[in-house]
Order: sequence, then C-alpha cells, then structure tokens
Amino acid sequence: MPGQLQRPKRKPNKTALQVHIFAIVLLGIASATTVTISNSSYADFSGFFLKPYYENLNAPVTGCSAPCLTVDTQAAQPGTSGSFSLPSSSSMYLWTPQFASSASIPSGALSLQLFADLPAPSLDGSGSGTWVSGTSFTITPFSTTSTNDVVILSIETYLSGSSVTVSSVSDTLGGITWQAAARKSFVSCTGTQESTHLEWYGITSNTLTLDTITINLSTTPTSASGISFGVKGADTTTPFDPMAGLPVTAVSSCSNGNSTPTLPGVSTAADTDLVFALFGAYQLTTEIAGTVGGATATLVMAVAGTGDSNAAEYIAAATAQSSVSCTFGGGTKYWNILCDAIMPARQSITVSYATTNSAGTVQSTLIAGSSATLTAVYALISVSSSAGTIPTSGYVRVVITAPSGAGLTVFWGTGKLTQFQIAFTYRS
Repeated sequence: MPGQLQRPKRKPNKTALQVHIFAIVLLGIASATTVTISNSSYADFSGFFLKPYYENLNAPVTGCSAPCLTVDTQAAQPGTSGSFSLPSSSSMYLWTPQFASSASIPSGALSLQLFADLPAPSLDGSGSGTWVSGTSFTITPFSTTSTNDVVILSIETYLSGSSVTVSSVSDTLGGITWQAAARKSFVSCTGTQESTHLEWYGITSNTLTLDTITINLSTTPTSASGISFGVKGADTTTPFDPMAGLPVTAVSSCSNGNSTPTLPGVSTAADTDLVFALFGAYQLTTEIAGTVGGATATLVMAVAGTGDSNAAEYIAAATAQSSVSCTFGGGTKYWNILCDAIMPARQSITVSYATTNSAGTVQSTLIAGSSATLTAVYALISVSSSAGTIPTSGYVRVVITAPSGAGLTVFWGTGKLTQFQIAFTYRS
C-alpha cells in the first residue's frame, strides 16, 4: 500500500466558493446489512482529488463530462495539493468503486458533508447618533443596498455609579426585525467612570433608505451614543459564529493611565466570517482602527464623547481565528471592547444520486436534482432518496451542481479533518 497523504498547509482564501472534497463512503447497501466501501486517500498529479482514487481524463465509466471524480488504479503517491474550478451552475461527478456483485439500496437518505469556504460577508451602510435628552435617542440616517442584511448596533451609555441599559430598539421604516434583548451587555469600571456597552442586532428583509433607528433606554443617562452598520451576504438564519465564548469582552484596568484596547483569546469556527470589534469608553476619545488576528481592521465609524465614546471595526476573515486578539489603534483609559463574528450566507447546491452499469449508464435514479444547503460550519446535508439496484460491475454516482450565483473551487490536499474527506454516506 502506498503511504498516506500528508496534511499540507492551509490554502489561502479565494473569492469563489471553496469546497474541500475529501473521502467517499457508502453505507447501508442492503436493507439488513451495512456495507462500507473505503480505500486510502490519494489523488493523481493532474489535480483532482477523491477517495479512493480518481482520474479525470481516463475515467473507467463514460457517463459523465469533466470534472469526473472516479476510481483510478494508480499506485503513485500524489502531489501535495491542487484544485480545479467548478463554475456556477456546473456539475461535478463522484463515483464509488465498482461493485463485484449486484446490491439493492432501500429508500432512505443520502448524507453529504461538503467542507466549503463561503464568500465572506461585507459592510453595507452605517450610521451614528448621540443622546440629547429624555430616555431615548436616534441613529440617523441609516441606509443599505442589499436585502437580508444583519444590522449590528454598538451602544455606549453613561451615568455615574449606575448602569443604563436598553429596553427596546425600533426603526421608522419598520424594515428591521429586532431582537427582543441585547446579544451582549456588560459594564466597565465603577463609580464616576462606570459605563455600559451593549451589542444589539436585527435582520432586514428589504433595502433601507434613510431609516431612523430609535434606542429606548432604561433610564435617563448623562450621555449615550450608538453606531449602526449593516452586513450583507450574511447567514440570516443563524448569523453568529457558534464558537463557544463568543462574543468575547474585556475592560481596562480602570486606572488613570492610557492603554491600547486589546481583547485576546478570540476564536471562530468558520473560515470566512466578518469578524468585528466594538469599543466604548468613559474617556473622550476618537478611536482609530487596530487589528483583528493580526490583520489590519477597517473602521466602520467612531464617536467621541465623555462617557459615550464609541467605535466599530471589522475584517473579512480568510481562515478560522484561533486565540487571536482584537485591538483598536488608539491608547485611552476606562475602556471596554467586544469581539464577535458573523457567518457568511448559506448557499444552495443541487444533488443527484443514481446507480449505473459498468459503462456509466444510469440504472436507478435515487435522487433527481434535489436542493441542499451548504453552511459555513459544514453541517451534514441529508437528502431523501428512493430505492434502487446496483448491477454487477456497476457504480453509485453522485452529481453535485454548483450554486447558480457562485462558482466552486474544489481542492484536494487541504481541509478541515485529519483524514481529508467528503462524507458521502447512504443511510437507510
């Protein structure tokens, strides 16, 4: 047996949707027996990857057009990495090894796990506002260019010796579905310098033009400010990266000395998040952009005020963050900082599933072009399938069609698991 493929270094992010194809496994061939077909992971030097082997130009079956990922009898150790592009709405083919004898597949479900780097979200409009009087203030104007945005609010309030929170949020156009409570609320310092910072969010269904956002407070503050920003291309079903501990917060030592707002130990699960940091301070400060995970951040906006200095910054990440720091660029005192991450929007692929004879001619159609959803955290896809029969010397074939709005870059030699694989699994 040739040696196992060694795990290479991570590939840099691409602008297209990236799919890391790994192993291929078929379970549950007979209704009463589970059969596993699994060989070692190899690729050839022409640049496509599949388990057990594959060949694009010399496929052992004829029923597909490039790229065909199929069985290959080569024994050579593959190169270290490679990729090919699958344009939007184009299809790729996955084939099991050849069956020595016929087998029946009962109706059930095909499970797929595609490791994909989805296009990162991006900024879509921003606004700010400060408190004047009473128990509310407004952020205006706020406009967006896309539908289905996630809208983030960074709110800083101040009242000596007390915490002023937010009771509710609304907007004049009624175009934002706001959460009923803050995603995060925390206090920095005590006594004269005590301030409260809140992260709040909502989801839009349409574009917004000159919307006014109203922040309703728990009591009358001495000062308060708010920054709003929209994020397009985000997952509006589960917007935030699920890594435990997010959002992460930190506060200064609350002494009369300047320091750089820094928050260590930030990690994310998904590769292409929009990772953002929110800043607040009692000290009158016009904060500037810093870094997130060592990458230079982009400043969304900054507000300067005694008790209600406020700022927001972000990066479009290319890889998952592991115990990195979020920082702002200006030294100040009596500060607080929060770091969080929004995941990219889900993408739809089309899955077809069939058995073929030795020539690749379809014998049984198990799934005929069903839609499935890719998420940024590689959730298992399960698609209902019909019963079918694999003839002697036949194959099982899966066809994956790229989203209509995004091409796929398919890699071998890179991935999320120690044993690189796409989990192509049949479950009765």
